[in-house]
Amino acid sequence: MTASPRDLPLMLAWYVEDVTRLVEKEVQEVEEVIRGIYPEAAFIEWEPDSKESEMRAVLSVQTKSSRTSEREAMTRALALLARTLERKTTGADRPATTGTSE
Repeated sequence: MTASPRDLPLMLAWYVEDVTRLVEKEVQEVEEVIRGIYPEAAFIEWEPDSKESEMRAVLSVQTKSSRTSEREAMTRALALLARTLERKTTGADRPATTGTSE
């Protein structure tokens, strides 16, 4: 796979996903050890959400259409974040007042 400068954000996103999967796998292993020593530890607060901890994200999305889809999803997420931040800075998230006084 040949990477272009445009692919850098995508490559970084895949890298973050791979690191997350690795950490989740290690956490699951530690939880097993804890439960082996402390059987009463039936519930441990943190639960991983990755279903693909055995697969690297960068290897799972190698086609051009997959990269395009991922790039579009990232663009939508960034646009949503920008709108959310804009609402917070303009006060649009505050409840409207009726304008009447008692």
